[in-house]
Amino acid sequence: MTIPGNVKEIREDAFSVCNNLASVTIENGVESIGDEAFFDAGFSEITVPSSVKTMGYAVFGKNPQITMVHCMFPSLPEGWDPNWYKGGARGSSDVPYEWMG
Repeated sequence: MTIPGNVKEIREDAFSVCNNLASVTIENGVESIGDEAFFDAGFSEITVPSSVKTMGYAVFGKNPQITMVHCMFPSLPEGWDPNWYKGGARGSSDVPYEWMG
């Protein structure tokens, strides 16, 4: 699935519990990703483009299959929840991520 850049906001829980999402691409232009937007989804890797100004809590939580979230920033952006990478559910591991900006 590709979320085009003309979509400015991915709302809270938008793809929550979509276990069949094998692949997700977020195009540059998306500006906001809500709390738990991809909670318990099925993909293993994703890149967050540099256009994302706000990021909610536990966006990729409860996703044991995630191997890496690539963030196109040098460090945590000001508008991101400091717990955006949290597992979110009791006993869920935090998601691995890297800063690439």
